[in-house]
Amino acid sequence: MQPSEPMLRGSGDKPTSPSLLANPLDFISEDHLRERQVCAVIDGLATADTLDRQATTTVLRFLNEELNVHLRDEAEDLFPLLARRCTEEDAIEGAINRIRADQDEAMRLLPEVRAMLAGCLDRGAT
Repeated sequence: MQPSEPMLRGSGDKPTSPSLLANPLDFISEDHLRERQVCAVIDGLATADTLDRQATTTVLRFLNEELNVHLRDEAEDLFPLLARRCTEEDAIEGAINRIRADQDEAMRLLPEVRAMLAGCLDRGAT
């Protein structure tokens, strides 16, 4: 038996490929890579001396088009599945509750972040 080929990870710089939906955990893993990449771009935008319009637009597209879908997938599919399949000793409910609290905070901050990024694009400066 030959070892399987390692899965090539995406760069996180574009939306997760729908072809990964056949393997939902791989899809979620790639989505999380995408989120980390976007966070790194946001950090870079926050400290940049000049506006990177392309990066700003990419982040806004992610926030407007991808993030809510990902969060909904976790809330509606992943978390209930984990709660059903994990044992009590896994203590998954505590982990899910922490993630939900983080998601709630992200959603609270999201309108302000969107407005700031859109404002930068409108003014053409950071």
